[in-house]
Amino acid sequence: MEVADSSHVIILSLPGPAEVEEIVAGPAGILSSGRTGIKIIDTRTISPITSEKMYRLCKEQGIYYVDCPVSGGPAGAAVPRLRSSIITLRLQHR
Repeated sequence: MEVADSSHVIILSLPGPAEVEEIVAGPAGILSSGRTGIKIIDTRTISPITSEKMYRLCKEQGIYYVDCPVSGGPAGAAVPRLRSSIITLRLQHR
């Protein structure tokens, strides 16, 4: 992916989990770049299962994945009153 080849931080705001998985882990996704140290900030509210999966796949390749959903939608953006939460995953390897 061209963006991954020239970026240190990539912020995602995609429609849903299928798009997140495609952009991050798909055949032409961020992970296919082979670069390490990239920081991915995902601003979409997606399931914890998808977030954990993306976290694990990224960690295996030395890429940081942070789930940082933004709430408020278009109405919140118009006011502006958007809120963001940073969610970190600390997974124990068994």
